[in-house]
Amino acid sequence: GEAVVTTFRNDTAEFEMLGSQRPIGRLTGSLGAWVMTRRFVSAGEEALAPPTDQRGFALFAYEELGGEHLTFQFGARVERASFTPDADLPARAFTNLSGSVGLLARPTEGTTLAISLARASRNPALEELYNNGPHAGNFAFEIGDPTLESEHALGFDVAFRWRQPRATGEVSYFLTDIRPFIYRRLTGEVDHGL
Repeated sequence: GEAVVTTFRNDTAEFEMLGSQRPIGRLTGSLGAWVMTRRFVSAGEEALAPPTDQRGFALFAYEELGGEHLTFQFGARVERASFTPDADLPARAFTNLSGSVGLLARPTEGTTLAISLARASRNPALEELYNNGPHAGNFAFEIGDPTLESEHALGFDVAFRWRQPRATGEVSYFLTDIRPFIYRRLTGEVDHGL
């Protein structure tokens, strides 16, 4: 209809800087930084979350130590995120560390064996923390949980790749364990027909 029932305003500014370092012997890589600010406001009958300020920054690095038949890879990222709602809800801040190590072996010119181990972390999103209202687009009444903690994933993968004039292929195996895992859990209750 003509009446505006709910308005959403999402003002976000994001900046990322990435620089490649000069090689130090056989060591090459890149360093970077990321900064983000967000002001989220929803108002009206179907407002999902209270007005909330979100701030975040991260520092990260990726390096490779290369050789003729072996390349060692490693990287890390430290990230800080904070959420400050205008409502009577707790402000939250998260500091997460992610990192990975990997090895590329090239036994022949046409084959590569890749092995990696990684730990990745993700803080809950604003919507996962503070939503509390009808979300017609998802056909649900969403209820966030301001006590959620960051997800931490531990992953392992191994792959064998080959490149020949007549055929190219890859066989890989990976395993990822995420704890605690943030997911939508239905309560069985109905509100606003949702």
